[in-house]
Amino acid sequence: NSLLNDLQHPNEYIRVLTLKFILTVNEKEFIQPLANAVANNWDSSSPLVRKHCYSAICHIYRMYPEFIPNVISAEECELRDEMATFRARCYKQRLLFSGSAFLSGRLGNDDFLITPANFEPMYLDSLGMVRMLNGMREAGKTPSSATAICRNIFNKCPWVNSIIMTRPPYLMAFAVTGTPIDSRTIPESYIMMRDVPILSSDEYFNNPNAVVELLSPSTPVILIENCGILTTGKTLLEAFDRLEVSEFTAKCIIMAGKLGKLNPITQSQVEDIIADFKLP
Repeated sequence: NSLLNDLQHPNEYIRVLTLKFILTVNEKEFIQPLANAVANNWDSSSPLVRKHCYSAICHIYRMYPEFIPNVISAEECELRDEMATFRARCYKQRLLFSGSAFLSGRLGNDDFLITPANFEPMYLDSLGMVRMLNGMREAGKTPSSATAICRNIFNKCPWVNSIIMTRPPYLMAFAVTGTPIDSRTIPESYIMMRDVPILSSDEYFNNPNAVVELLSPSTPVILIENCGILTTGKTLLEAFDRLEVSEFTAKCIIMAGKLGKLNPITQSQVEDIIADFKLP
């Protein structure tokens, strides 16, 4: 907890000293839980913090053992192309701004693809995706700082095949204020988002099971305080649709607030929607 606090300290020199200390630690179990807190320093206004943050990220992910794929299946090629396509769609639709976000897709049992650490959201292609197999990273690549979270979700939530976590502007207005987002604006919003819980950033970073304890077939979207939105789906298209609808809903709520009080769908209407569309 002391290191986590130092990595979030307002004094940039304390953060630099903490990042330099991490470079001296070689215990995997001790250092990998700090990965998300380290990565959050990537967007610091201080060049010195960013420099040491990059070094610390590389140090942490070198601890994942490497493997060299002996074959690339047609399914993997298809998923790589699909992830690159949706990365581009997210960027063009102003849903993706920072390499601290991620996209991930399941290939098999403890086998998935994920975007690399601090990728360039405008240019990442299919070859840049990182394959993770049984806790090992594809040789020569550094996976996202959220790799452990994605692995936990895929291992414990068999209904999830795709995950997107990003920071679009209207949703971030809710995330940074800790304001619940009401998905009961129109039927499409509720069908895609369902009721959206809020997870504190402290729980997200420090409790490895916090996300999987909230996720279920009837809770596919989570708002993470000060971090962004996490959407899941059976496919990347479904996870993307949930992200797109969530951002649209957040924008509508903010704009509607200038006109008057929100008039949400009633509970009886929600029950009709669940029954008519056979929602879980």
